[in-house]
Amino acid sequence: MCGRFDLDPRLPGIKRIVEWHDFKIKTGEVFPSDRALVLIESNGQLAPEGMAWGFPQFNRKGVVFNARAETALRKAFFRKALLHNRVVVPTTGFYEWKAGPGMGKKVR
Repeated sequence: MCGRFDLDPRLPGIKRIVEWHDFKIKTGEVFPSDRALVLIESNGQLAPEGMAWGFPQFNRKGVVFNARAETALRKAFFRKALLHNRVVVPTTGFYEWKAGPGMGKKVR
């Protein structure tokens, strides 16, 4: 996965969250490090919040935004987030890069 996803603020459920809350989030094509809409657990219910998309790298350059499901719990970098700080990331689409001769375009 290339790490980019789409969030269409015109959809009714997304529109309500964006209009009713004062936090700033990126809509449209969301890139790693953008402030993204997430749902967190608060008092036993899901609550919307804006958070940076990705984990800051140790060298402060860029972010890490993906992990292998098979090994993520063994990596200290992801363990705490997986066990204690899970979020739901609402999306209306995602992007992948197509590889091959003459390609190199993102496909939604």
